[in-house]
Amino acid sequence: MKVEIGDLIDAVLQNFEVDKEKIKLQDPIELTIKIILENQAPNPKSVETALKNLKTQFSGWEEVLNAPDWKVAMAIRDVGYSNLKTTYIKNFLRFCAQHNWDLYWMKNLSVNEAYEILSKIQKIPSKEIRYILAFGIGMPAFPTDQNVKRAIRRLGVLGNSATEEQISKYFESLKDIDHRKLYVALRKLADKICMARKPKCLLCPVSSYCHSVSPSVEYIKVKK
Repeated sequence: MKVEIGDLIDAVLQNFEVDKEKIKLQDPIELTIKIILENQAPNPKSVETALKNLKTQFSGWEEVLNAPDWKVAMAIRDVGYSNLKTTYIKNFLRFCAQHNWDLYWMKNLSVNEAYEILSKIQKIPSKEIRYILAFGIGMPAFPTDQNVKRAIRRLGVLGNSATEEQISKYFESLKDIDHRKLYVALRKLADKICMARKPKCLLCPVSSYCHSVSPSVEYIKVKK
């Protein structure tokens, strides 16, 4: 059975409603710093505390950049590895300062060009760069994490060996789709139905499009 990829996208979006708050654009500088803080943090609450401290103990990101390292490290101590993360945050903030604290100029670049630029900044996780581009800058980037990868592989869109990079580039090549909305909807599919263990295939509203359920499904790259 040949299925247009656009039909699958429509079905996912129709069956997994996305809260507008989940797809609104975030400040790209704050989002990137939060992602740096999250790396090996003990829990989400520690990240929230560290980010709040940075925003309340300093007048802005420029002051964070110019502050003594020990002072920044003290503000983010709850997330662990505070000295290293201070270095990584300041590396990123120097990049921001070089561009007048405005990252929206990257919207004039392709996703690949913007990805290459951010990937050269020390300790911005490569798996999170597309999330920053999509949810921080509003570019047509498609982030792929382990959960989305699992759902896409099972659906059979690109096969069982598709990498996160291949999945991201495939969906970025599709035109006229809301990449942020699709990402959040696929995460809901992966988290609520297509779990790593004991997926709820019988309850899945898009099972008719799923290669794992119906191996004859073959996707064709046509968007309505």
